[in-house]
Amino acid sequence: MSTDEAVGEEEGLGDGLMKDGDALNTKTSPDKTACPCGRKRSIIIAVVVLLGAAFVLGLALGLGFGLKPGQGQRLAIGAVAADHPACSRVGRDILEEGGSAVDAAIASLLCDGVRQPHSMGLGGGCFIMVYQKSPRKAEFINGREFAPLAASLDKFINKTFRQGPLSIAVPPEAMAYWEAHQKYGKLPWATLFEPAIKMARDGHPLSNSSARALELMTRRFNVSLKMEFPELCKFFCNEQGGLKLEGDEVKLPALAKTLSGIAKHGPDYLYKGEVAERLLQEIEQFGGLLTKADFEVNLTRHERPLEYKYGDLTMYVPGAPSGGPVMGLILEILEGFNFTPADIETPAAEAATYHKIIEAFKFAYADRLKLGDPHFVQLHDLIRKMTSPAYAASLRKKIDLSRTHNTNYYTDVTGEPWDEQGTAQINVLAPNGDAVAVCSTINYYFGSLLVSPSTGIILNNEMADFSIPNVSYLDNLKAVPPNYIEPGKQPLSSMAPAIFVDGAGDPRLVIGSSGGARISTVNAQVAARILWLKQSVEEAVRHKRFHHQLFPDKLKWEPGFNQDILDILHNDYGHELLPRTTYMAVLQAIYRDPDTRQIHAFSDERKKGVASLMYGDAL
Repeated sequence: MSTDEAVGEEEGLGDGLMKDGDALNTKTSPDKTACPCGRKRSIIIAVVVLLGAAFVLGLALGLGFGLKPGQGQRLAIGAVAADHPACSRVGRDILEEGGSAVDAAIASLLCDGVRQPHSMGLGGGCFIMVYQKSPRKAEFINGREFAPLAASLDKFINKTFRQGPLSIAVPPEAMAYWEAHQKYGKLPWATLFEPAIKMARDGHPLSNSSARALELMTRRFNVSLKMEFPELCKFFCNEQGGLKLEGDEVKLPALAKTLSGIAKHGPDYLYKGEVAERLLQEIEQFGGLLTKADFEVNLTRHERPLEYKYGDLTMYVPGAPSGGPVMGLILEILEGFNFTPADIETPAAEAATYHKIIEAFKFAYADRLKLGDPHFVQLHDLIRKMTSPAYAASLRKKIDLSRTHNTNYYTDVTGEPWDEQGTAQINVLAPNGDAVAVCSTINYYFGSLLVSPSTGIILNNEMADFSIPNVSYLDNLKAVPPNYIEPGKQPLSSMAPAIFVDGAGDPRLVIGSSGGARISTVNAQVAARILWLKQSVEEAVRHKRFHHQLFPDKLKWEPGFNQDILDILHNDYGHELLPRTTYMAVLQAIYRDPDTRQIHAFSDERKKGVASLMYGDAL
């Protein structure tokens, strides 16, 4: 079949007309008398022209009598943006079945745990932001992993806990899903599991990002799955013992059984009884610290999110220990610069804008040094400060518009006494205006690299997010006392799923990313591009990114970033540059245009994601 024929059939253009026309053009001899079909064709064309003119006239009259543009058209009324195309579709299908935003998010997350197992799954934790348009209320479900009750700082001194058994923290993921569904779900709990169970049981092609993670992880940490992590190798190695490649089939039968059990019995299937006992025995045999007592405490926290005001928008974002306070402070500082599209029209203007953004990063990360788990560290005054417009304004005034400074400048300013005067990312926007933003993780690629044989669950390495004196692990974040290991404590995180709501209570932007310490800065710069620099969602998400976390005092950027702008930032503003060889976090976003009401969704192509829209009649 020719390409034209294939397109014609897909588009519904054939039905004889195009093909018959081709036949007439190619098979009728020039000296042959024209057949009567020529007159018929002329009549058909004339009728089509008249009908077209009537349609245009009718449309004009309709507009003249008050028919609004878009009325009667099918518009996107809901969206799901996950970092795997199949999982975006799973969430969209749940919405179309009448599921809630939370239902769609859970089904997408379960799918992602199967299709993107290097990033997230039942062996990890999550932050869930839920917004209900009616009654205009937001809630933060904190399902972050926490240190085992048997953990203590001295057990980790001079020990390796980047991967392996000591890196395993308590995983509340399944419980967080359950509690979110109990409160906000509409469809039966088991229904949400069906797509993920089928994928795990029947097999699916290894994703591009998982294949890439396997290669990067084994090379960076110089590990052999076959020799050192045989359980992981069972699923992700080929018959010769080498790493599977993109498109190779992956089957996860033990995980499918676990998912089926949770679907039928709820999270108690995992956290209580025989399954829990086997899981804990396996972790103990690995050399981990989890015990039965860790599954008997409250695994999640239900908290009120932080609120930031930006003009007519309110941003809801998780509080500590997430990256929400950092993201919020960055945007609070930047709002006062009143950015417009003109601020990125020329290389010089763009560099000046980026300098301001970088300086905001540095001030916010100076305050990040003081954050930790609020159940273990007194953070009330710090959070009050980081959510204050007046404090943000004071930091904005401290930004030197001509030069950057060394780290002491930022820590000294943010360390001054303050007395105020006067967080894999799944995003869902439902047709009823409810929104959900979830960031879920097992921390680094494939977490601890340890798999529970009985459950098929890949266990996290979240303990690597804690600090111990004079040692920094993942992302080279500075070790600070508020983030030292304590039993039951949650480690500091950069995850910051956020929902921006307008004055009418409608979600304007649902955003979040995955990527370690770069999450907060990537979230902030993409949000600024969409909301203030007026870039489209697609353009803002695709744009090359930069990152600064104060320690080390280096500006990092993605490959392909505009070299002219980098030169200006270095030569004119004094920023020390450090190239990053891989992409800078992975972001998903959903945006509702305030004028057209059209929904735009985009999943980051850095992880080969594709968002999925739900269509319906415009109101």
